[in-house]
Order: sequence, then C-alpha cells, then structure tokens
Amino acid sequence: MTTGVRRYASWHEVVDEPVRRWETPTGGVSVILSFGPAMRVSSASASGPTTVTSFVVGMYDEPALTEHDGVGHGVQVDLTAAGAFALLGVTMDELAKRVVPAADVCRLDVDGLVDRLLGVSALAPPAPTSPSNPGTRTTASASTPCAT
Repeated sequence: MTTGVRRYASWHEVVDEPVRRWETPTGGVSVILSFGPAMRVSSASASGPTTVTSFVVGMYDEPALTEHDGVGHGVQVDLTAAGAFALLGVTMDELAKRVVPAADVCRLDVDGLVDRLLGVSALAPPAPTSPSNPGTRTTASASTPCAT
C-alpha cells in the first residue's frame, strides 16, 4: 500500500529566548498545524518574512528560516506531491516557493482540527524533557515509505 504521507513529527519547544532555525527543503509539501503562537518563515528569495500559525509550505529548492519568540508547539506532516494534491486540492505550481496560511488552501477545517488535536494532547502524558534543561526541544516522529 502506498501513501501520500512521507513523514510526520510533533514538537513542543519552550525556551527563554527567540529561536531561529534553518529548515532544509523536504522535496515535497509540508503542512504545519500550530498549537502555539505565530511564527515567522522566510527564505533568500522571499521579499520578507511571512507571519503564520498553521500553514502550508510548497516545494522549495532553498532552505527556509523559521523563527519564533521562544514557544513552538505543533505537528508537521510532510506530503508527496500527490498526497498534497489529494489533501489540499491545489496544484503544486500554486504552492511552489510559497508559505500559505493552511486555512487558505486546506479542504479541512484547520481551526477545528487543531482544537480537536489539542484536546487529545491534553489527555496524553507530557512529552519528556531533559531534567537538566527544561527548555529542551522534544519531538516525536514517524516516517512512512513513499511510492517510487
């Protein structure tokens, strides 16, 4: 069985200072469902940063700079082009080299989905942190094989 999901990961990061991180291109489309405050995303070819909460990142051929003020929490789902088309209903040229608020392109009720996922995470045990550094970033992920 093949799937349009290449990988998914959750993260929860709380630190006392702003965070700037370079993200490498994934070769596909990423859907980020944010459970926290807005973040900024930019690239060398962008005219400036885009401030977003939940968002979709189209295929890029360059790294993107992500920034937040010290709190980040959410789920990232990396999709194949076919998976992105099936979920979002837009062609890849409409997303290429763009960061778009998820509510603008998703066929899903993004806010409702985030609310439901937050309800589930409130029931789950807390993610592990480093005892020596409670601001340590924690992640959980799984990879799904792609059709070739």
